[in-house]
Amino acid sequence: MDIRDVTKLFDLEYYDGPLLSLFADANGDFYLYKWYDLAPDSHQWLVWRVPYETLLRYLNGLAPEFELLRDALGESYYLVEFSGKGQPVIIGTITRNHILDEYSELKTVYFDQQLCPNWRAVRHFFQAPLEPATA
Repeated sequence: MDIRDVTKLFDLEYYDGPLLSLFADANGDFYLYKWYDLAPDSHQWLVWRVPYETLLRYLNGLAPEFELLRDALGESYYLVEFSGKGQPVIIGTITRNHILDEYSELKTVYFDQQLCPNWRAVRHFFQAPLEPATA
């Protein structure tokens, strides 16, 4: 994966900064960047490729955030840090089992359009109703 060949599309979750962002490459594959801050001075992201179908289910409120991780395309998740010039650099990988154990609490966390600053643009981009279920 060449993380420099992806383009940011939207922040799907934003609270005092992006927490979950959607990217795509020239092939139309989707990647998620999830804030993965391990230390006060680090700016690290967990990056993985996500299936289109799972992404749509999540945006429609039919799948929890955990399924975005569980259905990842690939065996590893990349740990990425941005350089002072804003260039992403892969600093490591994390195994599937470790991530699924670490994020098991996301089994009950669903997409919240109130935390998505570009909700209308996301809905238009996917050209689908994308109306999350209400609790």
